[in-house]
Amino acid sequence: MTRPESGSSKMRAVTVHHSDSESSSLAVDLANTVACDGCRATDGLASLGEARRWVRSRFPRDRSRVSLDDLATLRRLRSNVRFLFRAAADRSRPSPKALAAVNDSASGPPTRSRLSWSRRRWVLRAPVDARPAAQRLASVAARSALALLSGPLPPRVRPCEGLGCAHYVLVRRAEQRWCSPTGCGNRARVRRHYRKVRAIVTPRSRRRLSGHSGSVPPKV
Repeated sequence: MTRPESGSSKMRAVTVHHSDSESSSLAVDLANTVACDGCRATDGLASLGEARRWVRSRFPRDRSRVSLDDLATLRRLRSNVRFLFRAAADRSRPSPKALAAVNDSASGPPTRSRLSWSRRRWVLRAPVDARPAAQRLASVAARSALALLSGPLPPRVRPCEGLGCAHYVLVRRAEQRWCSPTGCGNRARVRRHYRKVRAIVTPRSRRRLSGHSGSVPPKV
């Protein structure tokens, strides 16, 4: 996305190039920054340094500072987004407080985009959000949550089925069950294979495999 001139706090129309940070997965990414024993993951917002790394991984070209207030804002938004995701998974009524908080976070600029035809190509122009990266990220993540939870289809977010996992899954395929195919998914496959092996191996075959027949040796 094109950035405003240095020191500018105004909104102006520019050509917008959508980045990965503005994808529908951002709300899930934020929700999954919590520590998770099942994934062996630490809290991605545990400290100011961790928050800076997470924000810059989403807005790599932005070098604006992440303040303690920004960290608190991201933590609150994460909690409220997780409340909404849990309510969607349980098909229960969401917390009015969490719903209002996410709506408030989503209300930040940009407010209106305009499509035009220029020099034989389509150009999308939108106001530039001149706030620091962490504040912009909070707004985009909140709008991502609203998009995921709204519409005629069931919400595309559900809890990961991994043992002890605290993360959520952005469902893109009907059979998708784990937040990570190489993490929770791989561990689930290993446990399933182990259970099958144990079911096949009988007590007698276990003794045979361990080198013991179980019979009493003849006396000499």
